[in-house]
Amino acid sequence: MNKMEKKKIWIGIFLSFILISGTLGLFYENSSDTNTSNNEIIINGIKIQKIQDNVFAVDNNGIRVIFNYLPEDLQNITLPEFSLLSDKIYIIFEPEQQIRAVTACSREESCDIDIPVKKCDNDAVYISRKNISRTYLMEKCLVLEGSDIDLNMYVDSLNYRISGVK
Repeated sequence: MNKMEKKKIWIGIFLSFILISGTLGLFYENSSDTNTSNNEIIINGIKIQKIQDNVFAVDNNGIRVIFNYLPEDLQNITLPEFSLLSDKIYIIFEPEQQIRAVTACSREESCDIDIPVKKCDNDAVYISRKNISRTYLMEKCLVLEGSDIDLNMYVDSLNYRISGVK
């Protein structure tokens, strides 16, 4: 066998190896059970769907809950143990901070007459913009304090916990 024939054989073996390993890789990827795809992740048996970039959804008993973060992005977020035993959980806020989707104010002054005023003697989540980010329990309230970004992360983490993901 001359050098040219040996070279052709080695090139053929190399190309065959690439084709076979590529085919096996595709077969392995399609047959493995990773519980993930480009548009969904399953954690604790709960499907998290990617709706668009940085927007995810979980179906929680027929109610679609929207998230800005995946659970893996929230691993450093620690929420205190908080019991949601009541059939009614109040969301309390500082009225001048104009936090959206709320149901109760922390005090009467500056609060719309149609919105109830609640304190931490009721089961509640108290959301407040602050320079320092932290979460803690105060009486029956889970208090979430921080920047808008931190508050979004805290709320996503809390919603994942309520949804059974985290």
